[in-house]
Amino acid sequence: MAQENVHRLAHARDILMGAHNAMGIAQTRPDLQLASKSGRKTPPGTIYFISGAQKDFNDALLDCATPLSWVAVAALPEIGWQRLSEQGLNLDRVVIIPELDVLGERVLYILASAMDILCVGDVPLSAQGRKRIAAKARQKGCLILSATPWQGLSRPFPQTSQAVDAAGHLSSRMVGT
Repeated sequence: MAQENVHRLAHARDILMGAHNAMGIAQTRPDLQLASKSGRKTPPGTIYFISGAQKDFNDALLDCATPLSWVAVAALPEIGWQRLSEQGLNLDRVVIIPELDVLGERVLYILASAMDILCVGDVPLSAQGRKRIAAKARQKGCLILSATPWQGLSRPFPQTSQAVDAAGHLSSRMVGT
């Protein structure tokens, strides 16, 4: 009985995706999870906090982005575009918003619904606003990379001595093993 329901659900999803494709409705990007250059599975909808230098932020972006990823960069003026381009980031698929004003929360909410990866600098957001943006990112499959922690929502970006399992949880591993 349960197996029959699984097949029915898969068939219904196929029909829905076919209808979306026929109508030109955007889909979330399940391929983003498998696309990490390091082999790390990066679940869409995750919010990572990148501590450290701008180079660390750039490395995280390069690790998560694919040539087909749509990326928005908001309130990160010192991003290092030349290096990112040389390392393979497709700048034709990047939206840049150098500064956010009082409508920043609304702008980030819209970007989370439209982009594969949203890079956010130090933006003053309310806790409720961050929760709304996070919920939209989860719903649409947008990965958020933030230069500041989002209390209760973000997790540290895994370094070389850590790995992320399929559920997005960090697990320590020994380097070189």
